[in-house]
Amino acid sequence: MKSRITFQITFLLLAAGAETAALAQKTDIANWTAPTFWTADTRNSQTSNNLPQVGQTGPLPLVGITPCRLVDTRASQGFPGLFGPPTLAGTNATRNIPVPLGGCEIPTNAKAYSLNITVVPPGPLGYLTVWPTGTAMPVVSTLNALTGAVTANAAIVAAGTNGSISVYASAPTEVVIDINGYFIDAPQAGPPGPQGPVGPAGPVGPIGPAGLDGIAGSSGPVGPPGPVGMPGMRGPSAPVVHASVYNDVGSVINVTTGGAYVPMKTVAVQSNGFSMVGVNGESDLSLATGGTYQVDYCVETTQAVTAGARVTFGPGTVMPGSDIPSGQARSSWCRSSQHDFPDGTNLKLVLYGYTGNVTLLNPGGMVFNVRRVN
Repeated sequence: MKSRITFQITFLLLAAGAETAALAQKTDIANWTAPTFWTADTRNSQTSNNLPQVGQTGPLPLVGITPCRLVDTRASQGFPGLFGPPTLAGTNATRNIPVPLGGCEIPTNAKAYSLNITVVPPGPLGYLTVWPTGTAMPVVSTLNALTGAVTANAAIVAAGTNGSISVYASAPTEVVIDINGYFIDAPQAGPPGPQGPVGPAGPVGPIGPAGLDGIAGSSGPVGPPGPVGMPGMRGPSAPVVHASVYNDVGSVINVTTGGAYVPMKTVAVQSNGFSMVGVNGESDLSLATGGTYQVDYCVETTQAVTAGARVTFGPGTVMPGSDIPSGQARSSWCRSSQHDFPDGTNLKLVLYGYTGNVTLLNPGGMVFNVRRVN
C-alpha cells in the first residue's frame, strides 16, 4: 500500500482576535491566509492529486468572509446533522458535507473553499484527507496526527457534487472545519445601462490661435452679367471753360431784306476745346462735351439798324432765352441764358434783318461767349 504523505502548507495568522462566527455557538476563530486567485492545478491546493475537477474554470477570484465554523463533530458543540456528531470512525469514517447548506452562508455557485481543518483524535491518527464529493478519493493526505495530538492544516478544496466536500479519517477522530472564503467565477458584465443625463456645459475656453490659411480653391465659371444699374448722380462741376468769339475790327455786315442770315467775316477762337467756323455766313461753335452752358452774346453797330439775332443748335432749334427779334431799329443788343446740351452740340449765332449794310462798332461790335457752368 502506498504511504500517504502530507502536503504541509504554512499559513500566517492574520489576526490574533478574529470576529465571532455567526453560529449558535460563539467561537473566536483565528484567520489564515488564502491566495487572491486559485486554479484547480495550483500546487498549494489539497484537492484530488491536484487534478482539475469537473466544472472548474480559472483563475478564480477569492471572496473573503469572516472566519466561520462550518463543521464540529464534538457533541458538546451542538452542531446539527452532517455538520456535527458523530465522531468520524469505523463505518462513519467518511462523510459528505454540503457546504452551501451550512451556517456560514456560502453560495451554491462557489467553485472551491478556503478551509482550515483540525483533528482532535483520542489516539494516533494515520491521516485525514478531504476532496470534492463525486470524485475519487486522492492518495495524498490533508493532514497527519501520528502522535494523537490536536493537529490543524489549511487547504483549498474544490466544490464537488451539489457543492459538497468529502472527508475520510483513517482512525477515530473529532473533526473541526472552519472557512474564511470561497472562490467563484468572475461575474460577467451585464448589458449596458441607459445613458445618464448630459451634465451642464463647462465654461467656454479661450479662443485658440488662428490656423494657417488653406490653399485657394479653383475659380468657378464666370456668371452672366447683371442688369444695368441706375445712372449715378452727376459728379462735381469741372472747372469752367469758355470760348469767346469776336469779329474783325470794322467788319461790315450786310443785312438783307427778308431775314436772310448775315454773312460774317473771319472769327477767332479764344479757348481750347471749342472750334468756330463760318459756314454760309453763320458762326458755328462745337461743344465736344455736354453739360450746362452759359451763353452770352452782344451786337453793336455804328448806326441803328432794323435787325435781330438768336442762338440756334441742332437743325435750326432756337436756344431758349437767346432770341432778339427784329422789328425796331437799334445799334446795340445783348442776350444771356443757360441751357443743357448733349455731347457734340453745334451752337450758331445768326443775325437777320430787313435793309442795307451796316458796320459793326469798332472794336468788338459782335461778341459770342460760351462757358460751361456744370
